Amino acid sequence: MTPDLVARTTTRKIVTRAVQALLLVAVVAGTIGFVALGKTVTLSIDGATRTVHTFAGDVEGVLDRQEVEVSARDLVSPALGSAITDGATVTVRYARLLKLDIDGVDREVWTTARSVDEALAQLGMRTEGAALSTSRSSAIGRDGLELSMRLAKTITIAADGATDELTTTVVTVEDALDEAGLTLDANDLVRPARSTLVTAGLSIAVTRVTSEDLSETTELPYATEVRQDADEYEDYEEVAQEGSPGARVRDLRVFKHDGVEAYRVLLSDRITVAPVARVVVVGTKERPAAPPPPPPPPSGGGSVGTGVWDRLAECESGGNWSINTGNGYYGGLQFSYGTWL
Repeated sequence: MTPDLVARTTTRKIVTRAVQALLLVAVVAGTIGFVALGKTVTLSIDGATRTVHTFAGDVEGVLDRQEVEVSARDLVSPALGSAITDGATVTVRYARLLKLDIDGVDREVWTTARSVDEALAQLGMRTEGAALSTSRSSAIGRDGLELSMRLAKTITIAADGATDELTTTVVTVEDALDEAGLTLDANDLVRPARSTLVTAGLSIAVTRVTSEDLSETTELPYATEVRQDADEYEDYEEVAQEGSPGARVRDLRVFKHDGVEAYRVLLSDRITVAPVARVVVVGTKERPAAPPPPPPPPSGGGSVGTGVWDRLAECESGGNWSINTGNGYYGGLQFSYGTWL
């Protein structure tokens, strides 16, 4: 190899090594700059934590690059538009639909709580003594939870002459009466109605309803029937038939409220004995006018003395010269009407 060839070869090696060195410096500098521009962020997604490296400038960018989708109901802290810094922590808590049945009243709420106990605390509900359909420590998944809750309430029950307080978690008045050990039948009255929802301070009144059947007999008065008889004189009156009362029987059902009669229901009404009318017969024939009294006996010789006429009247009419017995004969001597014509 000639000296010129050796020199040229040496020069090329030096240049190549210089270029390689420059490229290395550029790569190292670029890497340092890349690292300097990126940020380390801690992501907490529903309690699950991981560390990510990002070039995003705000929280929303960090979540987008990590493919974390959020809705308006979800809790994101800091807010989506907040600038991100190295070492920051981004917290995401997904909202869950909580379907509540509180003492029979349905309600839907969204919560970011991950347990029943935490959700109740978020809602500010006082649940001391309440009965829940699931454990307070139960987790609430992303698909939500249905929760029935029966709050403790103090009520009063008035029944059978006594008024007592009861603290209960039941839903309806009927449930409360069952819990109090009160046995009701279909006729007993309950105020408010048995299906009413129980609320704090509610007063329940029970009225015992009993019934008994009885019969009442009343007397029916008889009528008086007057019959006219044209063959009898006007002053004639005779009872042809005596009257007698009838009998009416009413079957009743008597209802009592707490032992006191409240009302009656008529079951049947019948006449067991018909009344018999009293029949009276009266005459309608007009009596003829009374004849004039007989003339006095003649005086003088050969005449009959008054003593004879008086004795005759005494025999015929008891001495009553004006008698009218209705037998068609008149006066003391009992002459017929035709005798005087």
